[in-house]
Amino acid sequence: MADYLADPHFRTQGFMLIHEGKVVYEAYPGMKPTDRHIWASSSKTTVGLIIAQLVEEGKIDTDKPVTTYMPELKGTVWEEVEVIHLLNHTTGLDNEENLESILNPDSSVVRLFASVLGSPRQSTGEVETWMQVAKDTQPLKTESTGEHFRYASMNTIILTKMIEHIEGKQWNKVFEERVWGKMTARQPALFNQTPDGTALALGLMLTTLEDMGRFGTLWTPSWSAVAVEPVVSPKVLDRIYANGNPESYVGSAKESSSVGAFNEKAAFQSYHFDFIYDDGAMAKSGNLGQMIYIDPARDFVGVMFSTNPYHSGYGENKGPALMRSSAKALADEG
Repeated sequence: MADYLADPHFRTQGFMLIHEGKVVYEAYPGMKPTDRHIWASSSKTTVGLIIAQLVEEGKIDTDKPVTTYMPELKGTVWEEVEVIHLLNHTTGLDNEENLESILNPDSSVVRLFASVLGSPRQSTGEVETWMQVAKDTQPLKTESTGEHFRYASMNTIILTKMIEHIEGKQWNKVFEERVWGKMTARQPALFNQTPDGTALALGLMLTTLEDMGRFGTLWTPSWSAVAVEPVVSPKVLDRIYANGNPESYVGSAKESSSVGAFNEKAAFQSYHFDFIYDDGAMAKSGNLGQMIYIDPARDFVGVMFSTNPYHSGYGENKGPALMRSSAKALADEG
């Protein structure tokens, strides 16, 4: 493990393993323990958590169309998409983040990224809002909603805005009240914003590695080591497990990348966790090699920050495999 973390090819910045609420391994080959680092798409788990809480409180029905909670999207393709399709990335829309779309300067994916950064659309020179891009999203002609897992950050920003509508508060306040303010975090969590003030919980979240580990520990039996009261209830965790979509996962890009990352094929996705195993372990990667791995049954968490230049899911990154094998070893499973 030490050799891997020190290898300059992988550019690991920080790596931490937590078992039964205690740090059992940590290394900072590229940053200080007090430095904040970007979570990239690993931060999508924060949105999935709060949506799950709101569902348990009866504030969201995931079988309802997105437009039930986002009326500004009425009259668009989103009328045919249910909330559960956003959560599981099964919208049937043409906005999957893959190599083809990322290399196409006029794809919905690149237009979204440009809009949230205030950059102009390549083909027109217009600076669009993310909502304009959302309204202009098109359906896939050969696929229905709920059919196939196609990862898209647009789903997350819509869910973030949905949370703000339902709670009547900005994302940062909701997240502070429901999650971060109940943790014994060492530092505040920071979220970048779009030009119109929408929090980019889809990826531009920054914390210390230790506080990322604390967030992960909220999901384990040792939550009291990092929080003053429970944040992730058993019902929330059970709901996430129960609402996965194994059929849509088959043949997806994330199913394939799970083998490369963990040396084991994941079983399904749910509530913005892209890798969930039959033993209950769940994980979310982020671009440039970020990772949060949560194994409630083994009371284990692994977190990693990196500046690996590969696009997440397409390059080598064995940190996740080290996390999963460490969890099993600490549970005396080999």
